[in-house]
Amino acid sequence: MKSLGNMLPIPTCLILIQGQTCLKKLWGFLDFHLLRKKLPLSSTKMFLRIWWIMQSNPTCYVTSRHYFCPIYPAIPGYDTFKGLKMHCHDFRDPKSLKDIASLALVGAGPSGQDLAVELSKHVEKIYLVVKTGSKTKMGALPQNVVRMFDPKEFTQEGILLTSGDTVKVDAVMLCTGYHYAFPFLSPECGITVERQRISPLYKHCVHVRYPTMFFIGVVSTVLPFVLFHFQMEFCTRLLSTKGETKLPSIEEMNQDSEQELSRRLAMGWPEHYYHRMAELQWDYMDDLASLAGVESFSPVLKKLYQHVGGWRMIDLTSYKNRKYRLLNKEEFVDITGDGRVPNPGLIPPNDFRS
Repeated sequence: MKSLGNMLPIPTCLILIQGQTCLKKLWGFLDFHLLRKKLPLSSTKMFLRIWWIMQSNPTCYVTSRHYFCPIYPAIPGYDTFKGLKMHCHDFRDPKSLKDIASLALVGAGPSGQDLAVELSKHVEKIYLVVKTGSKTKMGALPQNVVRMFDPKEFTQEGILLTSGDTVKVDAVMLCTGYHYAFPFLSPECGITVERQRISPLYKHCVHVRYPTMFFIGVVSTVLPFVLFHFQMEFCTRLLSTKGETKLPSIEEMNQDSEQELSRRLAMGWPEHYYHRMAELQWDYMDDLASLAGVESFSPVLKKLYQHVGGWRMIDLTSYKNRKYRLLNKEEFVDITGDGRVPNPGLIPPNDFRS
């Protein structure tokens, strides 16, 4: 459907990623270009001199390392806990928890919520540990999942809360997000990351000083592939020899970035939410489309995104099973067929889901 741009249908995507077909083709590409020799993926010290590549090939897209470097929260005593402990980044198979009767998930963003639902089928008791005042919204949890508040410190047996209660568990899994990290970029690239803000970027994707270096997908809380599509449209137009899309001056681009930060601070968001979008994503995509000279997203996508978000807040355990059909650029219909027609409402503009 045109409103989805060049997006592939989900069944087609599933076929493509099954059987490691994509992985084999990727290795073939890397072998052909000798990149496997330059980039030792099995090594813990992975360095790629991007600066050298940019000198020989003046266009570079950075599309990785956004969800690779785990954040370990400043909760004392983590090393003293004697049970199984890990960050969700390292979790792969529920079978690894077959001997675990109780589990604490620290953090209630999408990862924490999704894991709570999924692991409730494999673990007898799950504690979802969050901060009081967390603006994270979630629907009803499975019966064996309990929310606990305000972790103070880890103990040998679990987590001590500020209330004085202790959550005794066999395992702890941190669902506390990721740092932006680009160790493969040489210092000459001039990219810095401070308080989860990647600088200097214009429109969250274009290097201000080297405008043929692009960062795709660093924004969060978005409709991912549709938004990435418009980032690519914008960046591709900048490379066009026709010169239809041009950048402002460096000073103007830096000023635009500061306005992005000011807008978020005025909304009450913390500074490290600089790349967070939520309700800001729609204006952002409109902006990118206008700059690129292409048609923006269809209104039905925003409506469906907000509708599904509403379902998530009231039915966390099964909202992903709902099915929809797009009728046109404005309308969609729920074809799940279960007869449930509540009014989930819209996601509030200042939604803080992480």
